[in-house]
Amino acid sequence: MCCVICSKQYVLLSVLLCLLAFGLVAFFLFPHSVLVDDDGIRMMNVTFNKQDSLVILAIKATLKIRNSNFYSVAVTSLSSQVQYMNTVVGSYMTTNVSLIPPRSEQLVDFLVQAEMGGPFSYVYFFCTLPDIQVHNIVIFMRTSVKISYIGHMTQSSLETHHYVDCGTNFSAV
Repeated sequence: MCCVICSKQYVLLSVLLCLLAFGLVAFFLFPHSVLVDDDGIRMMNVTFNKQDSLVILAIKATLKIRNSNFYSVAVTSLSSQVQYMNTVVGSYMTTNVSLIPPRSEQLVDFLVQAEMGGPFSYVYFFCTLPDIQVHNIVIFMRTSVKISYIGHMTQSSLETHHYVDCGTNFSAV
């Protein structure tokens, strides 16, 4: 009789330990979200081409990528488009960007060049107008990040508007 009770207790204990182990494995390996946030424009270099009435913006932007998983994730590609008045004026694409350690966040910088001329030659005249001290224009950035972890790929897209002063160079502190 005593052996039967002990056997039932051992079976119950084994089942509970297996359920606990399964729950812990599922919790730690189940993918949590990887958050991608815009961290703003860090630097912008403005160049003017007077002959072609062209404004060239070299924009250094930053993304904040937050990994809440218990394993590393790889940022396999990053692409970004700069639009002005619903027209693509610059783009950037790279692969094998970064490896984000578990339970951490990392800043990822990228440099995209935007050229505004041709149908947007009026931007050159606006940006070089000496009577105005601040020459703000609005650019739209569409950024896409592909992330890989445990044989799984996800894509995160981000759309942001930025006011930039096309009359002077800019560097964030």
